[in-house]
Amino acid sequence: MASNIGNRPIQSDIVQIEAFLKDFGFNARETAIYIALLKKGKASPAELSKTTSTERSDTYRILDSLVSKGFVTKILEKPVQYAVAPPGKAFKRSLEEKRNSLSTLEGRIEDSAQALEAVGKNAPQAEANKFEVIESRRYVFERMAEMFAPQRCNKEILFSATEKCATRLLFGLKESFMQLQRRGVNFRVMIPINEANLEDVKSLSKYADIRHMSMSRSRIIIVDRKESMLVYSASEDDSFSDDIGLWLNNTQFSALQAEMFDAHWRLSTELYARIREVEGNMPAQTADPLLADYGCHEEDSSVIFMVEPRGKITYISHNVNENLSRALQVYTDWLDEGKSAAYSYPEDRKKIGLNWQSAFEGNSGKSIFRTIQKDGDIFWWSVSWLPIKGKKGTVETIRCALKNVTDQKKLELTRLALAKSELRLVKSQEIAHLGSWELDLTTDRLYWTDEVYRIFGITPQEFEANYEAFLWAVHPDDREAFDAAYSLSLREGKDSYQIEHRIIRKSDGSTRFAFQKWENIRDESGQFTHSIGMVHDVTERKEAEEKLRLSNEALAESEARFRLQFNEASDPVFLADVDTGILVDCNQAALRLIGYQKNELIGEKQEMLHPRGTGNTLFKNHIKDPNAPVERQVVTKHGKVLDVVIKASLITIKGKTLLQGIFRDVTEQNRQHRLLIENQEKFKALFDANPEAVYFIDDQYRFLEVNPRFTELFGYKPHELIGKNLIDTMIPKELGNQAIAAFERLTDQANSFNSERRHKNGSSINVSVSVGPVVVNGKKIGYIGVCKTVKKE
Repeated sequence: MASNIGNRPIQSDIVQIEAFLKDFGFNARETAIYIALLKKGKASPAELSKTTSTERSDTYRILDSLVSKGFVTKILEKPVQYAVAPPGKAFKRSLEEKRNSLSTLEGRIEDSAQALEAVGKNAPQAEANKFEVIESRRYVFERMAEMFAPQRCNKEILFSATEKCATRLLFGLKESFMQLQRRGVNFRVMIPINEANLEDVKSLSKYADIRHMSMSRSRIIIVDRKESMLVYSASEDDSFSDDIGLWLNNTQFSALQAEMFDAHWRLSTELYARIREVEGNMPAQTADPLLADYGCHEEDSSVIFMVEPRGKITYISHNVNENLSRALQVYTDWLDEGKSAAYSYPEDRKKIGLNWQSAFEGNSGKSIFRTIQKDGDIFWWSVSWLPIKGKKGTVETIRCALKNVTDQKKLELTRLALAKSELRLVKSQEIAHLGSWELDLTTDRLYWTDEVYRIFGITPQEFEANYEAFLWAVHPDDREAFDAAYSLSLREGKDSYQIEHRIIRKSDGSTRFAFQKWENIRDESGQFTHSIGMVHDVTERKEAEEKLRLSNEALAESEARFRLQFNEASDPVFLADVDTGILVDCNQAALRLIGYQKNELIGEKQEMLHPRGTGNTLFKNHIKDPNAPVERQVVTKHGKVLDVVIKASLITIKGKTLLQGIFRDVTEQNRQHRLLIENQEKFKALFDANPEAVYFIDDQYRFLEVNPRFTELFGYKPHELIGKNLIDTMIPKELGNQAIAAFERLTDQANSFNSERRHKNGSSINVSVSVGPVVVNGKKIGYIGVCKTVKKE
């Protein structure tokens, strides 16, 4: 393909290129635009859209995608141009990225498998196989990864390997080894070590305790002494199809194999000793090739050293500077009865002790600690350790790698702080319903933050991210006004502008209110190149304003109704400030009551309405118990004292609490009442002093009152008669109907007749009765009668 680029392509070349691009993952439209651009050398989106018959918006999207993948480059001209990137480099780089992506995916397989197994852990389990033959290295490695999983491996792995195993294991199972190390699984490997595999063995020693053994063409893997696999290679090459594995799930057999492994382990050569044999003796304090195993280099920031259980440093890879020396001192001083060096970081001292304890228990690991310099600066250090055991299985020495990672740690902390800052920004925008955007005027490309997408109810996948697409998200009734405002700001050279408009959210069809403000950015020549703005969802504010408006209208209407009722009320009404007692308003009825003009009352103390010395106490009592009616007096302008009944209440007008008093003039009512009482008293005096027997009954002939002479004549005391019926009590039974008829005949004239009445003792008394009706407002309410004794004819 590359040979014809730059020359006039022939049809066979085009077919070859199309086939290659399809195999590489290009779709039809990407292929068409890429080949068109390849032919032209460089072109604008408009040219490519026309040449390939592709929509303009799709052309922009495809070109941006090819730019992001590195196949096409953007040339900042007017208009913007695009060109094909050097094909050789572009496709090689893309291929490498795909490999890295596959490698990352491969690393996630075990975790994903564990998650899938966790989902189905309650399902009925099939009985495990006891024996299985596995063909092909690929499936052998997959089975090994399964055996190393947390559900099946918790304590140890014993591995008898062939010479080429180190390379193959690092390639196929490195992620599994890292997980085993994090879980603290004891991993021991016996492998033939020579010049060919030395570097890979060193790398593998980061994860396992390794010893040298004689040549072998088979591999044995034993997990927790419960299951094992024997692997045999039919050939010496790297063919993936020549491996055959025999997997056994038998505890007794696996335990027997483990005993055989332990016997060979005791006879094997320690790793460090074998390295010396292979490389020859290396003088102390010289460069150590094992530095590279731990990501270290022979420089002032890295060092490898070896420590005996008694705390003695037996080996240091090279001379160290002051900072590295202090880190070594901090990390190894703990071995001297747990003391801490002067430069140790207080919070890391306990961690260092736990690291050494873990190492002397035979566990490899890695950790981070800090040191404090004289000037107060903090240095970060990465330390890795690998225990090396002797023939008796006890730790004889610990091999450590120490590296200065201060710059990496500071970068990591800076990135973390930046990530937190970005997260806070996103959260702040989400809480405030505030998003930001940027429009590139040279390319018509629009960038939105996540909150803008949320405000508009659009996902990035369904938005073309250009100005025209944005306009369609604005409410149709506001679209023209917004476009005019934005275009005007550019046309008139305004550096900033703002507008409020409506939008229709695509996700739910609801109408929202947005406030937008933007700044137009100029280049060196003074031309606008970008617009940067913010969009604020102000729907809640607008809704609150509308509710407030409606509330104010309702309040105004309520106040108008109150004012109408207040002014037209027939009863006098006064309003006074509860804090000062000053009159603030009154109606016309109030002015008629006391004879003042309104301007003579407003602003004066309410005390002026009442007789001297009574107003203050009355006002305070009203505030304490505003709903209790009271009868008091008011003084008119001309000094006349009137009786009034006052009903008070607390009301609020325009946020101010007032005491409202409704007055009712009861002066005439009280006069009539007093007159009535006087007349009643006069009537009572005459009633009681009458020398004849006088009684008063209601329209049902029940006694209401009798005078003392009545009691004297008939023997009944008043309480013995009140409420009892005259007919039943004092008139003989044979005369009852006659008496009733006589009462009914009475209209407005009195009548006199002789009759017979009974004494309390039962005797009969002949009396002359004069009786007349009592009429009130034209209605007969009772009778009053006078009895006097007469002789019987």
